[in-house]
Amino acid sequence: AFGIAVAGITLPFLGGVGVAFVIRNTLYTAADRPGYAEFLVFMGVALSITAFPVLARILAELKLLTTQIGETAMAAAAFNDVAAWILLALAVALAGNGGEGGGEKKSPLVSLWVLLSGLGFVVFMLTVIRPGMKWVAKRGSPENDVVRESYVCLTLAGVMVSGFATDL
Repeated sequence: AFGIAVAGITLPFLGGVGVAFVIRNTLYTAADRPGYAEFLVFMGVALSITAFPVLARILAELKLLTTQIGETAMAAAAFNDVAAWILLALAVALAGNGGEGGGEKKSPLVSLWVLLSGLGFVVFMLTVIRPGMKWVAKRGSPENDVVRESYVCLTLAGVMVSGFATDL
C-alpha cells in the first residue's frame, strides 16, 4: 500500500507543479504574484489530495471494501491524505501572512510544529484518555443501563477541553 500511495501522490504532485509553472505568470500580475515555492507546493498539493470518502463509498457500493484490493486502496488513500495534509500545512506555512504590509513572515517549521503537536495529542488521547474512558464505561450501571450524571458531565467537559487544546 505504501508504494501505491507514493505513486498516487507523486505523479499528481509533479503534474500540479508543472501546471503551476505554466499558469503562475498567466493568473497573476507582477504586483500580486505569489512566490514560486508557495505556489508550486500549493498547486501540487491541490492536485494530489484524494477524495477519501468518495473512494470509501464507491468501494462499499461495489462490495470491494473488505476485499484485499479494497483494503489496499483504502490504506493507500489514507496515507495519501495524511501526506497531502502535511504538505498543505507546509504550503500554508510557506505562504504565511507575510509580505508587504501583511506582518511578519511565518517559518516553514510551523507545519512541523502542527504535525508534531497533532501527533502528541493523538498519543495522549490513546494512552491516557482512552483507558480513563474505559474505566468510566465500566462504572456505568449495567443492570438498568444508566450512567451517572457526573460521568456524562466529565465526558462532555473532556470533549470541550480536547476541542480547546486542538484549537491552540
